[in-house]
Amino acid sequence: MKGKHFLFALLVALTLPSILLVGCAQCQHKFATIWEYDATYHWHPAICEHTDEVFGDQGEHSFVASYAEESGTHYYVETCSVCGYEKRTALAEGSTVAIAATGYPNLNSAINSVQTDQTIFVLQNFTQGALTQINDDKSFEINLNDKTITAGDTYLIKQYSGFVLISNGKIAGTGGLFVGGGSLECHGVNIETTGSALVAHDSAIIRMEDDCVIKSTGEDALVADGGAGKYPFITLEHSAIQSPSNSAVCVGEASLIIKHTTLTGNKSLTLKKDAVIDHCNIDIFSSTFNGGYSFEATGIKIRTADMMRLLSKFNETDFDGKTVTLEEDIVVSSTDVINDGIISDMNGHTITVV
Repeated sequence: MKGKHFLFALLVALTLPSILLVGCAQCQHKFATIWEYDATYHWHPAICEHTDEVFGDQGEHSFVASYAEESGTHYYVETCSVCGYEKRTALAEGSTVAIAATGYPNLNSAINSVQTDQTIFVLQNFTQGALTQINDDKSFEINLNDKTITAGDTYLIKQYSGFVLISNGKIAGTGGLFVGGGSLECHGVNIETTGSALVAHDSAIIRMEDDCVIKSTGEDALVADGGAGKYPFITLEHSAIQSPSNSAVCVGEASLIIKHTTLTGNKSLTLKKDAVIDHCNIDIFSSTFNGGYSFEATGIKIRTADMMRLLSKFNETDFDGKTVTLEEDIVVSSTDVINDGIISDMNGHTITVV
């Protein structure tokens, strides 16, 4: 009799887990298509009898940041890209720019506080009365947000260090940007000032692209000049430089690359240097010059066919007493050939006319 009880108990022990597993597998939970959420998580609620036991696709919020303005108050808005949950943080009264959820009254205070890899977001049009200087070696962005900052000083910003990316908006007023060191990159920025819009000195590295406009109504729009063994490196691509009354570009000791850019001015390009230009290397690719040329430099080096095409626009007398050196083998069309007598030193290279 004991043996039968033992066998029965053993049979129950072996078959019960299988019965339980089958029962669990046959339970098909159903979930609503809507999202429910709290401040941390989102989920699809169960619509079967286990509403308080199971949650579909539960996960933490994935926030995308933006800004909004209502009744004169600016808000930092975080919206979950999955469920749409939104939380808002009101910025301080009088904020014109913001870094994440912290508002600042002006660009000066924001630049003093910004950390590497952060973005200063412009909330509204405003006038910046005092000059802003950047001396820290940090990397950050200024998103103009299709707004306009008007400079009330000689320049809006003087940069001597770090990396600054400026995007999507306008800089107006007396002066634009002065870069004496570090790196500046601009995308879709319109700089329109009464003084010089962009000035590059020493070892500045500048890149302007994506329909940037550099415009001055009273002075040279772009001035580039190095010295003491330092010189700026500037790239202009798919942009425009305009100066109705003066030179659009005034280049001293500098390296300038112009690609698919239109220059408009009384003199579109003025080259200046008191000595032989070792670092005034100018490459021009598919660009348009709507104005005259002034060649005030004592020497220049030809490195590209586009550079020779530029020099072909000058009068031969412009090269009297100047040194012109060929730095690479050049292939040019017959319309872009300059007089052989203009080149002082072929430097072992050749010019091929096609």
